[in-house]
Amino acid sequence: MGKLMVYSAAAGIDPKMVLPVVLDVGTNRQSLLDDPLYLGNRFKRIRGDKYYEFIDKFVHAARKVFPRLYLHWEDFGRSNAANILKKYTKSIPTFNDDMQGTGIITLAAILCGLEISKEKLKDQNYVCFGAGTAGAGIVNRVYLEMLQQGLSEAEAKSKFYLVDKQGLLFDDMDDLTPEQKPFARKERNLQIQIHS
Repeated sequence: MGKLMVYSAAAGIDPKMVLPVVLDVGTNRQSLLDDPLYLGNRFKRIRGDKYYEFIDKFVHAARKVFPRLYLHWEDFGRSNAANILKKYTKSIPTFNDDMQGTGIITLAAILCGLEISKEKLKDQNYVCFGAGTAGAGIVNRVYLEMLQQGLSEAEAKSKFYLVDKQGLLFDDMDDLTPEQKPFARKERNLQIQIHS
């Protein structure tokens, strides 16, 4: 609901043209399943193929009813968010605020700061503390801007240091997400120079 209010108040979109939808795919919290006042579906969260089939059915039905559909995905978790965005981004106007919106705003803030300091985006190193959905989205957006400004993929990727719950991310870690892998460090004996 909050995002829809922003669309109406800030962007002038007619409130009659937006529809909030909550997709309930269950919960793994036993306390909620046992709570007689819990309003959600009372089954364990669906995952994998069944989950994506459910999302697909929703998208297909929504496109039938609203042919000029724009989908704003919110709070889908990092692996689901990335998969959903990749699947629908070429066929439907679609946007994920966690992955894309936060990155756009952060890039704008970085560019404004660099304008004031008279420095260049490509000359900076970036530490992303928190490499979840939003953090990985920020890194990807800044990375894409670096490519636009002429850096090679390898040069641009070398500018990032992602830190998450396991510490600095390295490419030999087992639990990296597809969004983290391209930016994980290869050198275990890393030496970082700090300029003052």
